[in-house]
Amino acid sequence: MEIPYGEALGLAIWNYFKLSDYFRLRWSAAVHGEEEFWRIEDYWRRVIRNNQETNFGVSDKPKLQVGNIVKLSEFTLTEWVPWIPGMYHTSMGFGLRLEANKQIEGVVEETNSKIHNPYGSSITVACGVGSIRAMMHDTPDGRVKIIGASTGKDMSGAVPVIFSQRAYDRIKDRIERNGSVRASIEGTYVEMPEYVDEFLHRSVGIPRSCIIVKSPLNVRDIQDGG
Repeated sequence: MEIPYGEALGLAIWNYFKLSDYFRLRWSAAVHGEEEFWRIEDYWRRVIRNNQETNFGVSDKPKLQVGNIVKLSEFTLTEWVPWIPGMYHTSMGFGLRLEANKQIEGVVEETNSKIHNPYGSSITVACGVGSIRAMMHDTPDGRVKIIGASTGKDMSGAVPVIFSQRAYDRIKDRIERNGSVRASIEGTYVEMPEYVDEFLHRSVGIPRSCIIVKSPLNVRDIQDGG
């Protein structure tokens, strides 16, 4: 049976913008509220709270719970994701970075990069410094892209965010052209999917979590640069 043109067009628009996911998120935000963050530090305070103390103090607000609707306002988005999410912001990570700075043997003038001795290099890895560029992934829910979101300069401390392919298409060209993009995104706070374990490492005491963004309508206020 042939579907009428108007109905087919409406179905195509519904699927393209993932409107069922968009309206589900909007309903949940209206009923249960939304947690909005303007700074990366405030986000990690709510994640690491009651686990490992952050190097900038503990939030007086409740710890984020799986299922919370989260908005990151005017964050810089890049393809670079911290390889040990959250570790950079712990008091342990901060202390290890201070120790690593005592193990510097030189500096590369062209890039101003520090050269550590072997002990310092091992500490640098353990303290959460470092990020990786994740490719598109095929999952049971479709193709996704994992990106980093931050308001800081070092993406070692970024929030891992999983974008559906439709949502990522909203920023893909700008990221490929400029390396980063600034935008406001809304998604659901969830436990990290198992397929991420192959390239993002765990750290004891830090919740294994991320934000998932499904609808392109949840990516707004897009600007070039970061």
